[in-house]
Order: sequence, then C-alpha cells, then structure tokens
Amino acid sequence: MSTPEGERNARPRQVTTAAWLIMGGSLLLVLAAFQTVSGLHTLETRESIERLLSEQPLAGTGLDLESVRSVLHVAALVLGGCATATAILGYQVLRRDRNARIALSVLAVPLVVAGMTSDPFIAPMVGAAIAMLWVQPAREWFARR
Repeated sequence: MSTPEGERNARPRQVTTAAWLIMGGSLLLVLAAFQTVSGLHTLETRESIERLLSEQPLAGTGLDLESVRSVLHVAALVLGGCATATAILGYQVLRRDRNARIALSVLAVPLVVAGMTSDPFIAPMVGAAIAMLWVQPAREWFARR
C-alpha cells in the first residue's frame, strides 16, 4: 500500500526541532561571542585569566595574559562567524537543502570547539542538533525517499 504524496514529503518533526535548535542556539552563540570580545579587557577577565595561569595545569606553560586574551579573541571571532553561518544554514535545512546539512556538519566542529570558550552549554547543544540531521527519519527525508 502506498502512502499519499503529502505524507511522504512531510518534514519530520525531528528535522524541524533540530533546525530551530540550530537557529536559536546559533543566535545565542553570536551574542556570547560578542560578550566575550567586549569583556576581554575588563578587570574581572584579567583576574580570572591570571588565576587560571597560576594554577595547574597551566602554571608552567609560559603563557601570559596577552597570549590567552589573543586566543580567546580568535576563538570568539571564529565562534561568531560559525554561529552566523549555522543560523542561516539552519533555515536552509528547513527547506530540505542537502548541501546546507553538509555545510552544517563541517561547521559543527569549529563551532563546538570555539564555543567552549564562550558558552560551554549551548555550543554542544547546537552540535547535537546538527548530528540529529543525520539519523532516521531525517536521513530518509533528505534522501527524498
């Protein structure tokens, strides 16, 4: 028995949920990246970095305040760029764009790694939502079966 055309082409709820998590989480990560960059030269951040550098395992590494600030700045810029792209690609996923799903998968790694410096909760959530696009029934929907 065949299924009606509308049911076969209906977007699975899993894809809709994943896409909205990707778009919403990405917007929050853009804000987190902006907050990280704007707070790099505050007294609170300076004290936090100095405390981190004085404790193990970073105590004997030779890192200084400015090098850690530079790493955080680059990570925040990477996060902002990746999060902006994933927010746009999350919308494209709703339109059954297979290339968007592939691009999201490529961007997931730098997004999660850079996101751990700004928001260690939302970045892995967005990564998990991207992974949801590769399991059933999303995989079949993208394959147009």
